[in-house]
Amino acid sequence: MAATALRRGAATGVHAMISPMGAAITPCTRCGTRLDPAYRFCPGCALPTAGDNVLSTEIGARRQEAERRVRTSAAWKRTALTLSVSTMVVFVAGLGLVLFRRDVLTRWIAAPPDPEPAARPAPSRPWEPDWVSIPVGAFAQGDPSDPQPMTVDQPYLIARYETPNSLWAEFLASRAEQIRELGMDSDTNPGERGGWTTDPEGLPRPPKGDTERPVRNVTPLAAALFCEWLTDRLAEPGWEIRLPTRLEWEYAARGERSLVYPWGNEFYVVPPTGTGSELPTTKRNIFTSGPSKVYAVDDDTGPFEVVAMGTNVSEMAISSADLVEPGETIRQLLSTRLVEASRCGASFADTAPKAENNARTWNTSRYFEPGQRFADVGIRLVKAKRPAIVK
Repeated sequence: MAATALRRGAATGVHAMISPMGAAITPCTRCGTRLDPAYRFCPGCALPTAGDNVLSTEIGARRQEAERRVRTSAAWKRTALTLSVSTMVVFVAGLGLVLFRRDVLTRWIAAPPDPEPAARPAPSRPWEPDWVSIPVGAFAQGDPSDPQPMTVDQPYLIARYETPNSLWAEFLASRAEQIRELGMDSDTNPGERGGWTTDPEGLPRPPKGDTERPVRNVTPLAAALFCEWLTDRLAEPGWEIRLPTRLEWEYAARGERSLVYPWGNEFYVVPPTGTGSELPTTKRNIFTSGPSKVYAVDDDTGPFEVVAMGTNVSEMAISSADLVEPGETIRQLLSTRLVEASRCGASFADTAPKAENNARTWNTSRYFEPGQRFADVGIRLVKAKRPAIVK
């Protein structure tokens, strides 16, 4: 039989061999690889060993690849259409919530955290306030129903924040002897109504947690003496630290746009995001048990970036700073009533209706006596050139 197989192979031009099991082993017609009859595809060229020829196999493979690409493209189109429809549905639903059901939206989306209170700035001298430069300019002074054109022709500096208890405590410690000699212990001591306590030695002290809250419940005479101490400490010839005049205070609070309130023209504001309430609410630091820390008021900033001129505590102002003669002080002029003190801005103790009126930037004519004091009135400082004395 082996001889017969070899003769058949010679006759057909194919060199056949006999497998160990007795089956014929033939070479691949394409690449010559020896093929066992059990093989359906050549291990050398991967073409079928019987049936389809090479050309039909390549055409079939290309047809299968084209069909696969068509199926893949159709699947992507279906996926893209599904995503587009889903996105449109979410957008329309979100728009509807924003326009008509904002309360539901705020429950779905977490509100951003409240901003951290502003850190205390670091001025060139630790005791000196963070000054804001107020440039020359013009504004409409007074009630908008009867505005008075006013020009501010001298620049000045005003403290960004209200005076804290910590600086007042330094003043009391430094000028204790002078205060006793002048008989001003009562004027300068904020006392219990000002949030202070008395230490074992009988000296007034602010509680440890209240050193950054505004000093209050001191008299205009005490504030003027405090400014004298700061001016001596400043030691800059031709400059002084004092209480602002009513004009200076009003201009710093309302700017050239003549705002009704330091933060704008509306007293009521939209509640913070995420509260779930659609009702307007008043500013914080109004109608509360006490003032906030001077650096933590974040919803009352004026056009010159001065903080809390309309809330927290009311602030002292004086009628004029131009009447001081050589050798005189504003404290002396206050004592003789040549200069008057008034309070500006609303305070934590005001109810909402009262605060709405008191916080108006032109409401600076609420006069009080030089020896009078209030538990909700504090101090904001001005640094300015001394007025020229013309003889």
